[in-house]
Amino acid sequence: MRHLWLVAWALLLSACSTAPLASVEADRQGKAFQARPQQAALYIYRESIFGAATAVSVELGRQKLGRLTADTWIRLDLDPAQYAVRCTTMENSDTAVVDLAAGQVRFLEVAMRVGWTWPRCAVVETDASEGRSAVVSGRRAVASEVATPPASPASPLLLIYRDDQSNERRIGLVVRYEAVLGRSRVVPFTIENMQQEKACSGVFTADGPRSGRFTLSCGFLEGSGTYQVAPGDRSDQFVARGQNPQGQPIVLVIGNPTGAPGRL
Repeated sequence: MRHLWLVAWALLLSACSTAPLASVEADRQGKAFQARPQQAALYIYRESIFGAATAVSVELGRQKLGRLTADTWIRLDLDPAQYAVRCTTMENSDTAVVDLAAGQVRFLEVAMRVGWTWPRCAVVETDASEGRSAVVSGRRAVASEVATPPASPASPLLLIYRDDQSNERRIGLVVRYEAVLGRSRVVPFTIENMQQEKACSGVFTADGPRSGRFTLSCGFLEGSGTYQVAPGDRSDQFVARGQNPQGQPIVLVIGNPTGAPGRL
């Protein structure tokens, strides 16, 4: 009986609760199911008998994306990182965390459940087949543009390595980032000399909140390794240690971390 009452309530309110729809062309483009270069495509969709009566608010982190009703969806083109997607109704809110890698196409359903007075929402990941089917049969809703977070500020960097003569070399440089350290899973970076000339490039890839891996490519040096942020240090203060292809050590001292190494 309670379920029938909720259905009737949903039908009664269906005319006054809608989500703005995107253009036919935007809808068509969104159903291509291909990620942009170096990004991931995240689809968030609704399939629900209560959808027409209850517009569910959707957020990415703290940013409001818009609303979804029955058989609507939004697509987000995002940089590789970990994201929290949240749904909110008058009855509840629910959050799912998704870790996106470049080239991925992922699907999250905002599922509806029977609540005490209003339907409740839940964010759940679905497989590609189920997600594609829901998107193809639905309409694209208008979503707010996702703001690109500013990159971490440039930091001083001390590059320590051994050359072909096994002599230790120390060079003071500056590292600049293309994403946020400690927030984005993949952070490309460039290294400049004191004349602001590009000397190296590379990528930090987080394996955890305070640790990960790096790759480094310079005209005079190549290498890879791992990094660790010490307790008490900021995310832009750490030591990265690795080797070049010949097995010689490479150390990147970034910012002013505690426990910075002396000599190799």
